[in-house]
Amino acid sequence: MPKQTPSPKPPKASKISKPSPQSFKASDLSDREVDGQRLFDASRRGKARIVPLDDQQTIYWSSRTSDTAYTVTRKITNRRGTLIVAYTCSCPDAKKYLRRDCEHQFAEKLRRGEAVITGRVPASRPVKDKAGRRPARKRLAEDGRSIKSAQRDARKEMPNEIPRLVLSLKHAYDLRHPNAMALRHGKLTADSLRVAALLLKVAEGKSADAMVSRYQQLIEDGRLPLRRAPHQNTLGEWMNDDSLTPVLEEMLSISAEPFRLREIGAIIDSSKVSQLRVAHARLVDYGTDKRPNAEWMKAHALIGVETMVVMAVMFSSKKVHDSKFLKKLVEKIPKAFALRFLLGDRA
Repeated sequence: MPKQTPSPKPPKASKISKPSPQSFKASDLSDREVDGQRLFDASRRGKARIVPLDDQQTIYWSSRTSDTAYTVTRKITNRRGTLIVAYTCSCPDAKKYLRRDCEHQFAEKLRRGEAVITGRVPASRPVKDKAGRRPARKRLAEDGRSIKSAQRDARKEMPNEIPRLVLSLKHAYDLRHPNAMALRHGKLTADSLRVAALLLKVAEGKSADAMVSRYQQLIEDGRLPLRRAPHQNTLGEWMNDDSLTPVLEEMLSISAEPFRLREIGAIIDSSKVSQLRVAHARLVDYGTDKRPNAEWMKAHALIGVETMVVMAVMFSSKKVHDSKFLKKLVEKIPKAFALRFLLGDRA
């Protein structure tokens, strides 16, 4: 007898779970949901026109315009045994905010029992404070041009303005000290000229290698009174020269003169600075930078509250606490600024 193959078993009917009604607290309802709840209550009292077409579509007539109606469509999909109910509406609010329920969709959920409100909805909702409008953006500079064009022209002039300002500061220092020339390493170079070269490097934010060509360009243009561009190692020696610190401090005092009558308050704080840009503070702290010169310093500064001018500055190693420089910084400025109050952090 031929062997009979067993008939396949019928597939088991999968259980489809219906979504449970969604519960909403009356105090947590949004403005759209409150409007939908009021629309549902008005439909039960017969004051709102709602026409159910079938199990999927319902027409809501507008209360403002008699000839305008919106269609709410209900679509059910089966996703792995779970029924997913999605609503769409033809009103402008639903078209603008596709992911938000409009009042018609929320009213339809309440009508079908898919949304339940717990608590009592207040008759009037508290008015929320709204932020005022920002002031109009300033679009014109002081000379009448647009801000962008003025900033663009200023950026173009920076390669010329930075050397002019730095050398004018050197000239002001030389007027106070006419005999400030010193003979070092066989070259006649004033301390103020060394400081001006370092300030040019810091202001332009370039490395020592990149500044060699920049110095040579300024020398050829007759703006930097040097015989030849300083070597990279020479810049390192100038940066660590203690005799240049009083020159920098006096130049700082000269640059702060226009703000002395106005500034009466100061902010004191410290910040990490990299010595000669050979180290990063984070790499030094975590021990990943093993170079012998890989060290960073602290810059302790007094800054004006109104004008943001640098009143005084001092440098120290990272192990010195900030509070030890508070009295020293304040004692540097009584003759220059009429300091009345001081702001600082817990350090």
